[in-house]
Amino acid sequence: MNHHDKIRGLFVDSRQRVWIADKSKRIEVYDREHRYIGNLNEAGDLVQDRQVIFGADIYCFFEDEAHRLWMGSRENGIYVAAPEAEKFRIFHFKHDKKDKRSLSSDAIYAFGKDVNGHIWIGTYGGGLNVVDGIFPDLHFIHSDNGLDLYPKDECRKVRSIYCTSTGIMLVGTTDGLLSFSAKTDEYRKIQFNLNHCETKRANSLSNNDVIYTFESKKGEIYIITHSSGLNLVTSKNLLCDNIEFVHLNKQNGLPSDMAYTMIEGNRNELWISFEDQICRYNPDRGSIESYNRFYFHSHLLVSEIPLVRDDKNGMYVALNRDVLYLHLDKLNKSSFIPHIVFTNASTGKNNKMGDSSPIVDQTLTLEKNERNVSITFAALDFAASGNLQYAYRLKNIDKEWNCIGYGHSASLVNLPAGDFVLEVKSTNGDGLWVDNMARLFIHVKPTFWETGWAWLLYVILILLIIVAVSVTLAYIFNLRRKVDFEQQITNLKLRFFTDISHELRTPLTLIASPIEEVIDHEKLSEEGRENMLIAKKNTDRMLRLINQLLDFRKIQNNKMKLYIEETDIVSLSKKIFETFTALAHQRNINFQFICSCDSYVLYTDIDKFEKIVFNLLSNAFKYTPDGKNIDFILEPQNDVFFFKVRDEGNGIELQKIDMLFKRFETLGYTDPNFSSGIGLSLVKELVDMLHGSIMVDSKLGQGSVFSVSLSRSYEVFQSDKNVEFILNDSKTMPSIETQVEQKEEFIKDITVLVVDDNEELRYFIVSILRKEYHIIEAENGKKGLEIIRLELPDLVLSDVMMPCMDGIELLEEVKKNHDTSHIPFVLLSAKSALDDRIRGLEYGADDYITKPFSSGYLRARISSLLKQREMLHDYFMKQAFRSFEQENLVASSVSLDSFSPSIPQITSFDEVFIQRVIQVVESKLQEQDFKIEDLADTMKMGRTVFYRKVKSILGVTPIDLVKDMRVKRAIQLLDSGNYNISQVAYMSGFSSPQYFSRVFKELKNCTPSEYKTKAFD
Repeated sequence: MNHHDKIRGLFVDSRQRVWIADKSKRIEVYDREHRYIGNLNEAGDLVQDRQVIFGADIYCFFEDEAHRLWMGSRENGIYVAAPEAEKFRIFHFKHDKKDKRSLSSDAIYAFGKDVNGHIWIGTYGGGLNVVDGIFPDLHFIHSDNGLDLYPKDECRKVRSIYCTSTGIMLVGTTDGLLSFSAKTDEYRKIQFNLNHCETKRANSLSNNDVIYTFESKKGEIYIITHSSGLNLVTSKNLLCDNIEFVHLNKQNGLPSDMAYTMIEGNRNELWISFEDQICRYNPDRGSIESYNRFYFHSHLLVSEIPLVRDDKNGMYVALNRDVLYLHLDKLNKSSFIPHIVFTNASTGKNNKMGDSSPIVDQTLTLEKNERNVSITFAALDFAASGNLQYAYRLKNIDKEWNCIGYGHSASLVNLPAGDFVLEVKSTNGDGLWVDNMARLFIHVKPTFWETGWAWLLYVILILLIIVAVSVTLAYIFNLRRKVDFEQQITNLKLRFFTDISHELRTPLTLIASPIEEVIDHEKLSEEGRENMLIAKKNTDRMLRLINQLLDFRKIQNNKMKLYIEETDIVSLSKKIFETFTALAHQRNINFQFICSCDSYVLYTDIDKFEKIVFNLLSNAFKYTPDGKNIDFILEPQNDVFFFKVRDEGNGIELQKIDMLFKRFETLGYTDPNFSSGIGLSLVKELVDMLHGSIMVDSKLGQGSVFSVSLSRSYEVFQSDKNVEFILNDSKTMPSIETQVEQKEEFIKDITVLVVDDNEELRYFIVSILRKEYHIIEAENGKKGLEIIRLELPDLVLSDVMMPCMDGIELLEEVKKNHDTSHIPFVLLSAKSALDDRIRGLEYGADDYITKPFSSGYLRARISSLLKQREMLHDYFMKQAFRSFEQENLVASSVSLDSFSPSIPQITSFDEVFIQRVIQVVESKLQEQDFKIEDLADTMKMGRTVFYRKVKSILGVTPIDLVKDMRVKRAIQLLDSGNYNISQVAYMSGFSSPQYFSRVFKELKNCTPSEYKTKAFD
């Protein structure tokens, strides 16, 4: 049945007439044999003229018990065609804004009838309507005039209506599935249940847009949602908001997720319409058959219009412009089994596809370098070759079939050598998979490396590798064991010599001191003096060796510290040079000091530098014959300091240079006067600790040159854990930019004021303290005093010698001011005389540190002073509340007037200050309006200064102090047992019992009532 326009509605009435409505507002009627009867006009006549229009765009049909045909239009409401003889009488019902009992909307999309015979109407924009009254005097009940519980804010657009066999009404809307029971005439009481698509609930509705609802003869209910397949209801209770569903979609067998409608055949099979095909679904077996070609229809374009069945088990399918009629009993798939043949094979060499060749006798042989192949095949079904689908697999390799759709070639990549079987199967022209599997036998020739001989070679190579690795590991193990043994021997040597050295230091001291006394104060003969000098020389040498052994032990245990300070290395080197000039003159050695500059500032450990140079010069003099040359050369550069010791001694063999710095290595010298094997090893260790390097250049018989390089920069020592920095007033301190990373400072609880006129030293002190404390700075005493009065820091660190106001004057000003006298004060000074230290301490300094000083020592002293301050906090708090703890309020006659301040004692100003604060608080304890400002005024101090001073001395704020004292007074009153909770609250100075309970619980972790119960149990 062809049409000129798109079909909108399709219906088969009780007389098996077919009604077809199209977009051009025509309604055509056909008899059960599909013969054209005529077009329905506006007057209700059937006119045999296909151009006659009805005048309304009809979307749905419904036939009532009186065989009246209800027609729902898209925009013009409802038309009812009542049969009269050979024509129809047309009744029209529309939405009227003035009549609340009219239709709620003119867009009619669905009709349905409940178990009571009531007709329900689904509108697209006005929700549900139910017909009330006697035809034709009808009115409509909806959410605005009777369906009070209808969710009109959501479910305004209705697509389908269905009444189940149990009488439950299912309504498909664009906002979910509505369910309700219509077994009542009281429409206002109808309870509607709405089911949504819920992402957190897997068994909820698959989509909110419900297109169609249907129940099979077995009572299975299906819900079709837009582009989300089918939803099979599994819940027994449909009158709830959490109905459970099983989803049927493309993932579990359906040909598409875009299902439209469904209907049931005589054999209980379900017919489902999709956008481009019709599907037969057997729920019992779970089988699905798709139909998309019906003779001249190469591609179906199925409409959303519901499928319609007649009494002959025929089904009408609305297409785009046609209606397709199918005899369901005769509709079956073709059983034809097409034969599959292999046609061509394209092989690849070196990752490139070559020429194709035909396949003969179902066998394919590939050469050694042909590991990629594409095989073409075809199923011989010439009637519908375009609908053939294929699948393939490699037997015993692929577990599953590889479906390739309508393609007819299989690509096999990187095939190993061996024999394979390619299996291919296909569908017939109707898309039915049939048993037509074809096999192709493939043989891939092996390369040499894939033969048995190659595998034998692999096994031999693996065994050789295992043997080689085993031998290497055994050698490494033995070598490591020897090294460990030698290390243990070395450690035993060092431990032995260290222990002996500690024992020998005291006897050596007792030997050396008397010798010096005899040489300096006794009259000796020339021979006797010479003997005593020899004895002194050897005792000094022995003491030096013992010290070197002890240094070795410290280095080995990682206990050697570096004390880095800024020094003039040229001046220091000259002093060392001068200690050897007498020896050089005695041995007639030309000993020269060579330097291109008069001064060169370097950061280093002076003691370690002296030991390095002393050992190198001692070695040079030891191995240089009399009358030769020794040069001590300094070569300062911008960032690196070089110095060399050059001699004209015997020189060192090239192969022995690498052993030169090993411990106890004597290079073959048997005379212990020449070498103990300690000096150069110690030099190497010390140079490494100073982050430097040492090199040796020597020629046998010509002499040696020892070259040492040391970094001038300060930063190389910053990350070294064994470094302590010695601070002084030198003007060549590194700038703050190189010392302190410009990071955001974290505000610490403890504030330290640094007062020093030396900007670089001040910045350096800031850099080493800022990680632990909040630091503020001042460049002189006058500025420092202003900051102290304004900020009240927790500790002051001040230099002594400063312009404007020196450190002693600043200290005196701080200590004589009652507001600042409690602040700990540390003096820094280059004056190390005892009188200077005594003077600073007499003015009230808490500590006196002389320059130069260690940064670690400075941090330790500050930490110690702050800990002492914390102990002082605890002491003052205990003293302040001692009178509270000693009071006893057992006697009922005791009143608040009996409380009196403690007897004053001779104390420091801070203690007197706190006692005065306690006395004032005690006297004002019962006053509820007592404020901290009043307490500060009584002490004749500003509120901010008073707050900081109390916090600094006691470690608590004035507010917390008053709270604590009031709670202690409350405990005394509670312990007396003479007062209730409210009386205690007001007697302790609290504004209300509720506030008293809250504060009491904060401090004592229990309420006053709980405390009183525990106290008297």
